[in-house]
Amino acid sequence: MSDSPPSYEDLLRTVDQQRDMIRSLTRDMRTAKDLVARNMDDAVVITDETGVIEWVNPAFTAMTGWSEAEAVGRTRQSMLAGTQPLGDLGDYLTDDHQGMIPDFLATTRDGHEYWLKIELHRVHEDDGRVRIVCVEHDVTSRREADETLLTAIERSEALAAELSTEKALLDGVLSSIPQLTYWKDFAGCYHGHNAAFLTMRGLDRDADVLGRTEAELPVTDELSRVLPEVEAQVLATGRPVLDQRVTMGPSRSLLLSVLPRWGPAGVIEGLIGVGADVTRVSELERQLNAANRLEAIGQLAAGIAHEINTPIQFVSDNTRFVAESFDGLLGLVKRVSEVCAADHPDPAEAMAGLRAALDTIDLDFLVDEIPGAVTESLEGLDRVAQIVRAMKDFSHPGQGRRDTDINRAVESTAQVARNEWKYQAQLTLDLSPDVGMVPCYEGELKQVVLNLIVNAAHAIESRRAQQPDPPLGTITISTRRYEDRAEIVISDDGTGMTDAVRERIFDPFFTTKGVGKGTGQGLSMAYSSIVQKHGGAIRVESAPGEGARFTVCLPVSAEVPA
Repeated sequence: MSDSPPSYEDLLRTVDQQRDMIRSLTRDMRTAKDLVARNMDDAVVITDETGVIEWVNPAFTAMTGWSEAEAVGRTRQSMLAGTQPLGDLGDYLTDDHQGMIPDFLATTRDGHEYWLKIELHRVHEDDGRVRIVCVEHDVTSRREADETLLTAIERSEALAAELSTEKALLDGVLSSIPQLTYWKDFAGCYHGHNAAFLTMRGLDRDADVLGRTEAELPVTDELSRVLPEVEAQVLATGRPVLDQRVTMGPSRSLLLSVLPRWGPAGVIEGLIGVGADVTRVSELERQLNAANRLEAIGQLAAGIAHEINTPIQFVSDNTRFVAESFDGLLGLVKRVSEVCAADHPDPAEAMAGLRAALDTIDLDFLVDEIPGAVTESLEGLDRVAQIVRAMKDFSHPGQGRRDTDINRAVESTAQVARNEWKYQAQLTLDLSPDVGMVPCYEGELKQVVLNLIVNAAHAIESRRAQQPDPPLGTITISTRRYEDRAEIVISDDGTGMTDAVRERIFDPFFTTKGVGKGTGQGLSMAYSSIVQKHGGAIRVESAPGEGARFTVCLPVSAEVPA
């Protein structure tokens, strides 16, 4: 290889070759840019420095409706009949605008409105000319999406405000409700409660409750024992437990209801509990029961007076007979005493006087009748004492729930009601000695039995009134003890009941009796006492013309509602 420098001709030839190469590369670059511009989704417009269009790509035609032939030679401003006037394109290439024309509403050739955004670029050509390249974006979809999003945000904010208002209202309502209220999730954790919940349970802070289970609460009361059992039952069965009486301390009574909280998929998601303080109601119930018991005694007073009057009458007659007979006997005794006290000169005369005295008092008659009169009087007094004991036993309110001799309670109640049934029916007692002592509210149980006996007597009276010379009806009271319950069954052969009447007999103030015969509260109170207070059951079987059979079931376990 020669080390001599290139000749001038060689240098010129090299320069020409490099120039041709640069021109070829420039043509290739322009071809590539042209291909890119023609295949862009955005519209591309190339203008001279004054804004006169020199070229547009196919996307421009598709976007605006103007063909390339129609667009070339016109200014871009003249083709943008939008809502905001467009100035010289060069004005937007300053630092203030940074080559951007913000979104504005433009129209196509056929008048269709669309949102447009334009980017401007100044290009300096090799020949020294300046061109402006406009890249136009149809941002209608984005604007609509933005508006939709903005509307959704506004609606969400409005809904959030509405929900906040409703939550505040709900919180206010819950706080003002005097009933204890709470709700839990399926696992038993508290998710909410009202102020009454804290007050009734002696708690001070929400933090003591929220997120905790019953076992984790810093309090131990009767609800701590009852709630887990009741809630487990509700979750297992899917059925609510309603109106369970709970004793909260020595002087407060609560009526508790726990319901399942169902989710949208039909699955239990948690629990809702409501407890009403029925201390005052319980006291009123007690007073009402006592008043009804006294009212029943008052209604039975005439019959009881008659029951007492009959033995008192023959006791009075017998006592008067014994008193009159005693006068004669005292006279005879006095005569005998006189004869024995002195020596009589004529014994025969003395004996004659004694015989005359004996004939006067008819001693043989007195010897026969006086013992019978005394015995009959004693029996009458026993009968009166029995009636008085039954009245006292029936009217005694008792000392709450305690073990009670069921058979004795039935006997005394039947005795008190004797005048109600003895003219209409024969009453038979079939009392099992196995019943023994059963925990119950004795006074209320006697009231229930009394109501059923009186109702049976009235039903028999109604049936007998429809028959000529009818025989006495029959009332049968039996007691039985089973493994978990004691039963008192009271049946009669009265008029019976239709299905419609049987379905309503436990409704308050429902009665089929005439005016003055009943208030419609007896069976309602019986149901309330046996079912709600004792935790037992009361069933009725009846059909028209076939009498009625009431079965009162009492749990023998001590675990009954307090």
